[in-house]
Amino acid sequence: MKRSDTDNIFINVTKVMMLYLILFLILISFIANFKLFKSQKWVESSYNKRAEIKRNEVLRGSILDRNGEVLAFSQREGDSQIRTYTKNEVFAPLIGYVDPTYDVAGLEKSLDSRLSTMPVSSTVKNMFGVDKSEKKGNDITLTLDSRLQDFAYNIFGDRKGAVVVLNCKTGEILADVSKPSYDVSNLDSIWNQIVNDENSPLLDRGINGLYAPGSTFKIITLSCALTNLPDVLSETFEDNGVIQFPDGNSLPNAGWVAHGNIDLQTAFDVSSNVVFGSLGIRLGGEKLKQEAELFNYNKVIRSDDLDVSKAKFPSLNDEEEGKVAQSAIGQGEVVVSPLQIALTASTIANNGNMPQVQIVKGNNPGFSQRVISEDIAQQVKDMMRDVMINGTGSGMDIYGIGICGKTGTAEVEDSNGKYVNSLFAGFSSYDDPKYAIAVVVEHGESGIATYIASEVLNKAMNLAQ
Repeated sequence: MKRSDTDNIFINVTKVMMLYLILFLILISFIANFKLFKSQKWVESSYNKRAEIKRNEVLRGSILDRNGEVLAFSQREGDSQIRTYTKNEVFAPLIGYVDPTYDVAGLEKSLDSRLSTMPVSSTVKNMFGVDKSEKKGNDITLTLDSRLQDFAYNIFGDRKGAVVVLNCKTGEILADVSKPSYDVSNLDSIWNQIVNDENSPLLDRGINGLYAPGSTFKIITLSCALTNLPDVLSETFEDNGVIQFPDGNSLPNAGWVAHGNIDLQTAFDVSSNVVFGSLGIRLGGEKLKQEAELFNYNKVIRSDDLDVSKAKFPSLNDEEEGKVAQSAIGQGEVVVSPLQIALTASTIANNGNMPQVQIVKGNNPGFSQRVISEDIAQQVKDMMRDVMINGTGSGMDIYGIGICGKTGTAEVEDSNGKYVNSLFAGFSSYDDPKYAIAVVVEHGESGIATYIASEVLNKAMNLAQ
């Protein structure tokens, strides 16, 4: 055989081997990608009927509130099991549902594997034939207080929006009200209605709703100013009712009211857009963004059991003065969930430490991270207390429980036109902070969010006694 023929055979064999190697690598890559990134999604997919069959093999565990009240439980009915929700609409957007037709949602979804898995002790007994009883999944106790949830749900009335209450030291969620809600026991009859409802009753507004924070964001702008402008507390600001920008746009106070020459505390008390918009311009877009990110904007909130919508703060050039000023007062492109607003209030109450969110009782040790210094937190805390005594919240601490807070309104525009949301962020009490709260009322009348917050915080304080 000629050398050239040998060379050609070698080249052809090499090509074939390379082809098989490439195909092998593609196959391995596909398997690895599926195993690492897609297998769990496939297992959890509503199109995977094996998951439903597997889920039905074990009687689903119960969901309880922090005091042992049963919120959801399952019973056998023939070969199937029926899930009952004792509080129905009160908890529906948060707890969600598990249903053979509509799959699984809410906490039922995030806690699915635990609720569908037997405790280790029961599994061992079942394996050795010691326990012949029905296979039953783990019961799960939540941090929620059903009594507080009921109260907040009822006092919120027929309004749209959310109320979130946290233990400001541990990060435990005590209440998460989202309205409108839906009848979780009647999904067959209402499914088409609720999935097409423009009011989005399936959305948990407290955790996944995103709103312009409005003047509640001034807590973060205030913290940034106190940190970066050493003499800001002794300054006098001229508030003539509006900031005019070179591009012809303007930023007015509410009602275009001019507050005259005022100090920082007064500006915070009356919620001056002029002063806080001007502070935002002085600080600059990058410093404001850095401060917002200390408070977990543009980041995923750490929680093993909740998928929390990420708060957003934009990247802005200092030359974009109008946009920077708008962001400094919680407007423009700034959006946040009520849970995140409550975390901001918790950070101030907790001496500058932000607690880690908890929804399952005892799931973590209440880890917290340092966000701002204790000194800055104390200054902001003092100023939030003054808001409730001399500012926009005056007269709303109706039970004398030492509420510290920041009121807010946010202008919103959608396909139906412009409207205003009413907001509140705060905690009680000043002397011994226990509970932080965020309230958002869509299309809310002036002061309604503050009133709801005062009532709910008072209820929380009484329940703790």
